[in-house]
Amino acid sequence: MPLSPYITILSVSFFLGSCEVSKSDNPDAIASAYGQELLISELSDHLDQAETATDSQFIISRHVDGWLMDRIMYKKATQQIKSNKAISDKIEAYKRSLYIFELENQILSEELNTKITNAEIDTFYSKYSNDFILKEKISRLLYVKIPASMDNDVFSTYWQTEDLPAIKKYLSNINTLVLLDDTKWYPHSTIQSVIPKKLINKINFSKEESYSLDVAPNKYYVKILETIKANKSAPVSYVEEDIKNRILHERSEKILRDKRQAFFQQSIKNKNISINNIDE
Repeated sequence: MPLSPYITILSVSFFLGSCEVSKSDNPDAIASAYGQELLISELSDHLDQAETATDSQFIISRHVDGWLMDRIMYKKATQQIKSNKAISDKIEAYKRSLYIFELENQILSEELNTKITNAEIDTFYSKYSNDFILKEKISRLLYVKIPASMDNDVFSTYWQTEDLPAIKKYLSNINTLVLLDDTKWYPHSTIQSVIPKKLINKINFSKEESYSLDVAPNKYYVKILETIKANKSAPVSYVEEDIKNRILHERSEKILRDKRQAFFQQSIKNKNISINNIDE
Protein backbone atom coordinates (compact mmCIF):
# COMPACT_ATOMS: atom_id res chain seq x y z
CA MET A 1 0.00 0.00 0.00
CA PRO A 2 1.28 3.55 -0.67
CA LEU A 3 2.48 5.46 2.35
CA SER A 4 0.43 8.39 3.52
CA PRO A 5 2.27 11.67 2.89
CA TYR A 6 2.05 12.74 6.55
CA ILE A 7 4.12 9.80 7.77
CA THR A 8 7.64 11.09 8.34
CA ILE A 9 10.54 10.28 10.58
CA LEU A 10 9.30 13.01 12.96
CA SER A 11 6.00 11.19 13.49
CA VAL A 12 7.71 8.04 14.72
CA SER A 13 8.13 7.66 18.47
CA PHE A 14 11.23 5.56 19.04
CA PHE A 15 12.10 3.77 22.25
CA LEU A 16 15.25 5.87 22.23
CA GLY A 17 13.16 8.68 23.70
CA SER A 18 13.04 12.29 22.64
CA CYS A 19 16.76 12.61 22.06
CA GLU A 20 18.01 14.57 19.08
CA VAL A 21 18.63 12.38 16.04
CA SER A 22 20.28 13.78 12.95
CA LYS A 23 18.38 13.29 9.72
CA SER A 24 19.71 11.69 6.58
CA ASP A 25 20.07 13.80 3.46
CA ASN A 26 18.23 11.07 1.54
CA PRO A 27 14.50 11.97 1.46
CA ASP A 28 13.63 8.28 1.02
CA ALA A 29 15.49 7.27 4.19
CA ILE A 30 13.37 6.87 7.30
CA ALA A 31 16.38 6.19 9.53
CA SER A 32 20.15 5.96 9.34
CA ALA A 33 22.84 4.41 11.49
CA TYR A 34 26.62 4.37 11.08
CA GLY A 35 26.54 5.08 7.36
CA GLN A 36 23.61 2.74 6.56
CA GLU A 37 20.11 3.86 5.64
CA LEU A 38 16.68 2.30 6.08
CA LEU A 39 14.55 3.25 3.09
CA ILE A 40 10.80 3.73 3.37
CA SER A 41 10.37 1.35 0.42
CA GLU A 42 11.80 -1.47 2.56
CA LEU A 43 8.75 -1.23 4.83
CA SER A 44 6.13 -1.61 2.10
CA ASP A 45 5.46 -5.30 2.81
CA HIS A 46 5.01 -4.61 6.51
CA LEU A 47 2.71 -1.66 5.87
CA ASP A 48 0.36 -3.83 3.84
CA GLN A 49 -0.93 -4.99 7.23
CA ALA A 50 -1.91 -1.45 8.26
CA GLU A 51 -5.55 -0.38 8.11
CA THR A 52 -5.26 3.06 9.74
CA ALA A 53 -2.72 5.85 10.11
CA THR A 54 -2.17 4.73 13.70
CA ASP A 55 -1.38 1.21 12.49
CA SER A 56 1.13 2.61 9.99
CA GLN A 57 2.88 4.68 12.63
CA PHE A 58 3.07 1.72 15.02
CA ILE A 59 4.50 -0.59 12.34
CA ILE A 60 7.07 1.99 11.28
CA SER A 61 8.06 2.74 14.87
CA ARG A 62 8.46 -0.94 15.74
CA HIS A 63 10.47 -1.73 12.61
CA VAL A 64 12.74 1.31 12.92
CA ASP A 65 13.34 0.60 16.61
CA GLY A 66 14.50 -2.91 15.78
CA TRP A 67 16.58 -1.81 12.81
CA LEU A 68 18.38 0.91 14.79
CA MET A 69 19.06 -1.28 17.83
CA ASP A 70 20.42 -4.03 15.59
CA ARG A 71 22.92 -1.61 14.06
CA ILE A 72 23.81 -0.12 17.44
CA MET A 73 24.51 -3.53 18.97
CA TYR A 74 26.51 -4.67 15.95
CA LYS A 75 28.62 -1.50 16.10
CA LYS A 76 29.26 -1.95 19.81
CA ALA A 77 30.14 -5.61 19.25
CA THR A 78 32.68 -4.85 16.53
CA GLN A 79 34.25 -2.20 18.77
CA GLN A 80 34.48 -4.32 21.91
CA ILE A 81 34.87 -7.88 20.60
CA LYS A 82 38.16 -8.46 18.89
CA SER A 83 38.04 -10.36 15.64
CA ASN A 84 39.31 -13.88 16.15
CA LYS A 85 39.53 -17.18 14.36
CA ALA A 86 36.55 -18.66 16.22
CA ILE A 87 34.23 -15.91 15.00
CA SER A 88 35.66 -16.04 11.48
CA ASP A 89 35.15 -19.81 11.38
CA LYS A 90 31.54 -19.46 12.55
CA ILE A 91 30.85 -16.81 9.89
CA GLU A 92 32.38 -18.97 7.19
CA ALA A 93 30.48 -22.07 8.32
CA TYR A 94 27.19 -20.15 8.35
CA LYS A 95 27.93 -18.70 4.93
CA ARG A 96 28.63 -22.18 3.54
CA SER A 97 25.44 -23.57 5.05
CA LEU A 98 23.36 -20.75 3.53
CA TYR A 99 24.81 -21.32 0.06
CA ILE A 100 24.34 -25.09 0.33
CA PHE A 101 20.76 -24.61 1.55
CA GLU A 102 19.93 -22.36 -1.41
CA LEU A 103 21.61 -24.75 -3.86
CA GLU A 104 19.63 -27.71 -2.52
CA ASN A 105 16.38 -25.73 -2.74
CA GLN A 106 17.19 -24.84 -6.34
CA ILE A 107 17.94 -28.48 -7.20
CA LEU A 108 14.69 -29.68 -5.63
CA SER A 109 12.62 -26.97 -7.31
CA GLU A 110 13.98 -28.15 -10.66
CA GLU A 111 14.04 -31.93 -10.17
CA LEU A 112 11.55 -32.97 -7.48
CA ASN A 113 8.44 -34.61 -8.84
CA THR A 114 5.61 -33.68 -6.45
CA LYS A 115 2.95 -35.86 -8.08
CA ILE A 116 2.02 -38.85 -5.93
CA THR A 117 -0.34 -41.58 -7.09
CA ASN A 118 -2.82 -43.49 -4.96
CA ALA A 119 -0.84 -46.65 -5.70
CA GLU A 120 2.30 -45.08 -4.22
CA ILE A 121 0.34 -44.04 -1.13
CA ASP A 122 -1.06 -47.54 -0.67
CA THR A 123 2.38 -49.12 -1.15
CA PHE A 124 3.96 -46.78 1.40
CA TYR A 125 1.13 -47.43 3.85
CA SER A 126 1.60 -51.20 3.54
CA LYS A 127 5.36 -50.96 3.90
CA TYR A 128 5.23 -48.81 7.04
CA SER A 129 1.91 -49.97 8.49
CA ASN A 130 3.31 -50.06 12.03
CA ASP A 131 3.89 -46.30 11.83
CA PHE A 132 0.18 -45.66 11.44
CA ILE A 133 -1.29 -47.04 14.65
CA LEU A 134 -3.81 -44.67 16.22
CA LYS A 135 -2.87 -43.04 19.50
CA GLU A 136 -6.48 -42.03 20.14
CA LYS A 137 -9.97 -42.87 18.93
CA ILE A 138 -11.10 -41.26 15.68
CA SER A 139 -14.54 -40.89 14.13
CA ARG A 140 -16.29 -39.89 10.95
CA LEU A 141 -19.33 -37.83 11.81
CA LEU A 142 -21.77 -35.11 10.78
CA TYR A 143 -22.33 -32.17 13.10
CA VAL A 144 -24.27 -28.91 12.99
CA LYS A 145 -25.07 -26.14 15.39
CA ILE A 146 -28.12 -24.15 14.31
CA PRO A 147 -30.41 -21.50 15.80
CA ALA A 148 -33.46 -23.15 17.32
CA SER A 149 -35.61 -21.01 15.02
CA MET A 150 -34.25 -22.91 12.01
CA ASP A 151 -34.91 -26.33 13.50
CA ASN A 152 -38.01 -27.19 11.47
CA ASP A 153 -39.43 -30.00 9.35
CA VAL A 154 -37.40 -28.92 6.34
CA PHE A 155 -34.11 -29.19 8.17
CA SER A 156 -35.22 -32.40 9.90
CA THR A 157 -35.83 -34.04 6.52
CA TYR A 158 -32.44 -32.94 5.21
CA TRP A 159 -30.75 -34.28 8.33
CA GLN A 160 -32.52 -37.63 8.38
CA THR A 161 -31.77 -38.27 4.72
CA GLU A 162 -28.19 -36.97 5.06
CA ASP A 163 -28.78 -34.57 2.19
CA LEU A 164 -25.49 -32.73 2.75
CA PRO A 165 -25.73 -30.31 -0.22
CA ALA A 166 -29.22 -29.28 0.94
CA ILE A 167 -28.02 -28.78 4.54
CA LYS A 168 -25.09 -26.65 3.38
CA LYS A 169 -27.38 -24.51 1.25
CA TYR A 170 -29.97 -24.23 4.06
CA LEU A 171 -27.30 -22.96 6.46
CA SER A 172 -25.32 -20.88 3.95
CA ASN A 173 -26.69 -17.54 5.14
CA ILE A 174 -25.83 -17.96 8.81
CA ASN A 175 -22.51 -18.00 10.60
CA THR A 176 -22.47 -21.32 12.38
CA LEU A 177 -20.30 -24.36 13.00
CA VAL A 178 -20.84 -27.33 10.69
CA LEU A 179 -18.87 -30.52 10.05
CA LEU A 180 -20.39 -31.99 6.93
CA ASP A 181 -17.57 -33.86 5.22
CA ASP A 182 -18.61 -37.48 5.61
CA THR A 183 -15.19 -38.71 4.45
CA LYS A 184 -13.14 -36.86 7.05
CA TRP A 185 -11.89 -38.43 10.27
CA TYR A 186 -11.62 -36.44 13.50
CA PRO A 187 -9.54 -37.37 16.55
CA HIS A 188 -11.58 -37.68 19.74
CA SER A 189 -9.73 -34.76 21.35
CA THR A 190 -10.91 -32.49 18.53
CA ILE A 191 -14.47 -33.76 18.77
CA GLN A 192 -14.53 -33.04 22.51
CA SER A 193 -13.32 -29.49 21.92
CA VAL A 194 -16.09 -28.79 19.39
CA ILE A 195 -19.20 -30.62 20.58
CA PRO A 196 -20.85 -29.62 23.90
CA LYS A 197 -20.02 -31.93 26.78
CA LYS A 198 -23.70 -32.69 27.45
CA LEU A 199 -24.04 -33.98 23.90
CA ILE A 200 -20.76 -35.90 24.07
CA ASN A 201 -22.04 -37.72 27.16
CA LYS A 202 -25.06 -38.95 25.22
CA ILE A 203 -23.07 -40.44 22.35
CA ASN A 204 -22.25 -44.10 21.91
CA PHE A 205 -19.36 -43.84 19.48
CA SER A 206 -19.49 -47.54 18.65
CA LYS A 207 -22.88 -47.19 16.95
CA GLU A 208 -23.95 -45.40 13.79
CA GLU A 209 -26.59 -43.23 15.37
CA SER A 210 -27.92 -39.66 15.46
CA TYR A 211 -28.16 -37.45 18.54
CA SER A 212 -29.43 -33.96 19.31
CA LEU A 213 -29.32 -31.45 22.14
CA ASP A 214 -31.38 -28.31 22.90
CA VAL A 215 -29.48 -25.52 24.61
CA ALA A 216 -31.29 -22.24 23.96
CA PRO A 217 -30.97 -20.40 21.69
CA ASN A 218 -29.32 -23.22 19.68
CA LYS A 219 -29.86 -26.83 18.77
CA TYR A 220 -27.07 -29.30 18.12
CA TYR A 221 -27.15 -32.34 15.88
CA VAL A 222 -24.50 -35.03 15.53
CA LYS A 223 -24.49 -38.33 13.69
CA ILE A 224 -21.75 -40.90 14.20
CA LEU A 225 -20.85 -42.62 10.93
CA GLU A 226 -17.88 -44.75 11.94
CA THR A 227 -15.37 -44.99 14.78
CA ILE A 228 -11.96 -46.63 15.04
CA LYS A 229 -10.51 -47.23 18.48
CA ALA A 230 -7.03 -46.31 19.66
CA ASN A 231 -4.21 -48.79 18.97
CA LYS A 232 -5.86 -49.83 15.70
CA SER A 233 -4.49 -49.11 12.22
CA ALA A 234 -5.43 -45.66 10.96
CA PRO A 235 -7.34 -45.52 7.66
CA VAL A 236 -5.24 -44.40 4.73
CA SER A 237 -7.30 -41.25 4.23
CA TYR A 238 -6.54 -40.14 7.81
CA VAL A 239 -2.78 -40.33 7.34
CA GLU A 240 -2.64 -39.48 3.63
CA GLU A 241 -1.02 -36.06 4.08
CA ASP A 242 1.62 -37.53 6.38
CA ILE A 243 2.34 -40.27 3.83
CA LYS A 244 2.66 -37.73 1.01
CA ASN A 245 5.09 -35.64 3.05
CA ARG A 246 7.20 -38.69 3.83
CA ILE A 247 7.24 -39.80 0.19
CA LEU A 248 8.35 -36.33 -0.87
CA HIS A 249 11.00 -36.34 1.86
CA GLU A 250 12.36 -39.67 0.63
CA ARG A 251 12.40 -38.41 -2.96
CA SER A 252 14.18 -35.23 -1.90
CA GLU A 253 16.79 -37.14 0.07
CA LYS A 254 17.50 -39.43 -2.89
CA ILE A 255 17.81 -36.53 -5.34
CA LEU A 256 20.22 -34.68 -3.08
CA ARG A 257 22.18 -37.83 -2.27
CA ASP A 258 22.60 -38.64 -5.97
CA LYS A 259 23.49 -35.03 -6.75
CA ARG A 260 26.13 -34.92 -4.02
CA GLN A 261 27.67 -38.11 -5.38
CA ALA A 262 27.69 -36.67 -8.91
CA PHE A 263 29.36 -33.48 -7.66
CA PHE A 264 31.91 -35.58 -5.78
CA GLN A 265 32.80 -37.65 -8.83
CA GLN A 266 33.00 -34.53 -11.01
CA SER A 267 35.32 -32.86 -8.51
CA ILE A 268 37.61 -35.91 -8.55
CA LYS A 269 37.59 -35.98 -12.34
CA ASN A 270 38.47 -32.28 -12.50
CA LYS A 271 41.15 -32.78 -9.83
CA ASN A 272 39.51 -30.16 -7.62
CA ILE A 273 39.81 -32.39 -4.57
CA SER A 274 42.31 -34.92 -3.33
CA ILE A 275 42.75 -37.25 -0.41
CA ASN A 276 46.21 -37.83 0.95
CA ASN A 277 47.25 -41.16 2.42
CA ILE A 278 48.12 -40.93 6.08
CA ASP A 279 50.92 -43.25 7.15
CA GLU A 280 50.48 -44.85 10.50
